[in-house]
Amino acid sequence: MRVDATENFYRIRIREPRQFSEMRIPEWAHRVAESVIKNAKITIGKKGKEWKVQSILIPRKGVTKAQALRYAKQILKKIEYTKGLVW
Repeated sequence: MRVDATENFYRIRIREPRQFSEMRIPEWAHRVAESVIKNAKITIGKKGKEWKVQSILIPRKGVTKAQALRYAKQILKKIEYTKGLVW
């Protein structure tokens, strides 16, 4: 997983965006991410008929790069458990 830092977030890239025909940040995914860390977001993408996790955004304030990666892994586990979404 690649971790990039923006001004406000760490973006943990699970898949390259060019792999998808459509991208979304659905509310249900936002709720799952926020159950791990406040203000986190998940971008999912449509590839064929399937929706898959493309990236996870973890707020940078008070979080190290290593912590952001751990949070992302926790979020992925929750997504897989609650929605059966392939990551």
